Order: sequence, then structure tokens, then C-alpha cells
Amino acid sequence: MIATYVGENKEFERQFLTGELEVELVPQGTFAERIRAGGAGIGGFFTPAGYGTLVAEGRKHGSSTASPMCSRRRSGPTSRS
Repeated sequence: MIATYVGENKEFERQFLTGELEVELVPQGTFAERIRAGGAGIGGFFTPAGYGTLVAEGRKHGSSTASPMCSRRRSGPTSRS
């Protein structure tokens, strides 16, 4: 499951804690951009979210208007981690 917020859902918590469900938490803006990129057929994009953290390790880096960024994959039926 890809989500921006999961709340306090007891069934979700049970499934996550027992390993029945994998979760990828992403910032709201990154989530929206992944969906947009997938719909537009764009393979990936750069975002400042996560730059300089463990999340950015092993990703491509770039800059736009002096803001450092790291790459993200799009969301969609053919996305791969």
C-alpha cells in the first residue's frame, strides 16, 4: 500500500504488524506527483522531499532553481520499486 496517512485503523495496524501488508509512506505532494507522472507517461521526476536523508541514498540527484532534489519513480500499473 502506498499512502500519505494511515490514521488509527485497527485492521490496518493488525495487517501491518503481522506482515500481511507492506506500506510505503510518502509526502502528500510526492504522492500526487507520482500519480500525475504515471498518468502522463513520465517515468520519474525530481522532488526536494527526502533530499539529504536516508530516503535519498542511491537515488539520482539534481537541482532546479538552487533547490537540491532526488529522483522518485512514478505510480501506475507498470511501476517497479
